[in-house]
Amino acid sequence: MPSAGGPASARRERIQAIAVWGVAVLWLVLTGWCGLILWKNRSLRDEIETRTAWMEMAEDLRRRVSELTAAERTPYRFPEPLREELVAGRIRHAVPLPPDYPDSRWPWQIAADRVVAAADNLAGKDARDPALEGDLESLRNGARSFDQSVSWLTAEVRADLAARSEALQRNWDTLYILAAFFLSALGALGIGLRRWRAQADQVRMREHHFRTLVQTAQDLIWSVDEQGRWSFVNDAALRIYGYAPSEMIGRHVDEFVEESYLEQEQEHFEKVLEGDTRLHYETVHLRRDGERVVLLCNATPMRDARGRVRGAMGSATDVTELRTMQEGLLMNERLQAVATLGGGVAHDFNNLLTVIIGQAQVAMAKEQLSSQLSRRLASILETAERARKLTQQLLAFARRQPARPEAIDLVAVIRQMGDLLRNLVGSAIRVQEILPNEPVRIRGDWGQIDQVIMNFVLNARDAMPKGGTVTIGVQKRAVTPAEGRMLGIPAGHYATLEVADTGVGISADVLPRIFEPFFTTKEPGKGTGLGLASVYAIVHQHGGTVIARSTLGSGTCMQVYLPLVVDAKDKDRAEPALTASQR
Repeated sequence: MPSAGGPASARRERIQAIAVWGVAVLWLVLTGWCGLILWKNRSLRDEIETRTAWMEMAEDLRRRVSELTAAERTPYRFPEPLREELVAGRIRHAVPLPPDYPDSRWPWQIAADRVVAAADNLAGKDARDPALEGDLESLRNGARSFDQSVSWLTAEVRADLAARSEALQRNWDTLYILAAFFLSALGALGIGLRRWRAQADQVRMREHHFRTLVQTAQDLIWSVDEQGRWSFVNDAALRIYGYAPSEMIGRHVDEFVEESYLEQEQEHFEKVLEGDTRLHYETVHLRRDGERVVLLCNATPMRDARGRVRGAMGSATDVTELRTMQEGLLMNERLQAVATLGGGVAHDFNNLLTVIIGQAQVAMAKEQLSSQLSRRLASILETAERARKLTQQLLAFARRQPARPEAIDLVAVIRQMGDLLRNLVGSAIRVQEILPNEPVRIRGDWGQIDQVIMNFVLNARDAMPKGGTVTIGVQKRAVTPAEGRMLGIPAGHYATLEVADTGVGISADVLPRIFEPFFTTKEPGKGTGLGLASVYAIVHQHGGTVIARSTLGSGTCMQVYLPLVVDAKDKDRAEPALTASQR
């Protein structure tokens, strides 16, 4: 089924997908950036801790060097650990500054060497000895120089420490901003996803409603591809065509079109593919059982997301019943008009014939008539009687012939007419009767029912010049409301009379006109065109209907529905044919 959203919906879905991917990429970038900042902060924190520890170590070393200048110590002691630290240049090697820091910038090492030299001279001696005053002064000067150098170096390290602390703080501030942005983006993504999910739910709901509406529609909803193959049909296809939708998908539409409408259907399809916005047309398709279905179609181009025509789609309404009713109404109007005219003429003509026949009979009753005059009078009487029969047909057709309805058994009527019908059709045609073993009663005029059967059989005889078979059948049938609407009769119990032959059949263009008054396909002088018109009038006068089915070269079947006289026994037997909903 074509998409309910169309190009706009597809475009919106693409934008939403791009937005989701964009937020995902942004989330990955922010995550990587935050990870990098955390790694840098960890390095800065380690460097700050190293510099803080160095400053504490330098302060401790400076304090211990200052204590060496205490002259009161006797004998003078120079702690060996301190000496090793000064000689090894612990401050130099432990200072957290770049390793390529120039050596000329290391004056504290010179001061440390002076302190070590002076302290070594004083070690183990009495520092109060005046002879050692020079060494003691050298120790003091070295200690002061060492103190100044370490103070300067500490200031350098403190400045570097402040810069790194400031960088650390900036990194933390950046991290806080990124975290806030990340949380905002995450919140926006959550809101967007909720809205997207809500929109997706709405789209799914609309699609479900649309699909339900399409599948439950009484009209056929369809689409075909560029090659003319069904790509979608709704469930109405089963009712209209007798095929399940899965049986139609992939098959070409031409397989279902009646041959006479095939060219028209192809022209309409080509117009739709050329981009015509909408077409309205009527066509005839064939059901699975071969029955014709009249469809009123709407067709429009089926386009893809880029606007290119990829086939056709539309709807089709089954108007078979409507067209049947319209044709029946039109036929009734025509018959009524002709009947009004023909009935008046026939009534007046019948009066004239009565006078002619009466006068001819009076003349023939006279004696001493010559043989030639007697033959002429007999010819006049014979011709007048034939004219009277014709007027009787016209009067019956015009419903002016008085009918004498009574309960009659169709089975008995046909059995009584059997020998007469066989004599009428001749030995080359076989008359076959398919009759039930029980009475099938209707209320009607026996003579008019005889006339209906006689007309059918005579037409069957004329359709089989080389011989064949005429089959006459009677049965009871329950007509549902749906069938009644198709047939143009009320629902109920009916007797059906069928007369089928194996003759030449009737073409599709002639079949709709066979009940028209004075319409005939026979040669001049061999048919008046009132036989089937009289049948039509008689059947409808009896409250029934007549249906003609024929295929050229395959014979014809005439089917008459007449209201059944249902007694209690018959009703019990026929009742199961109607469901509760159909009653």
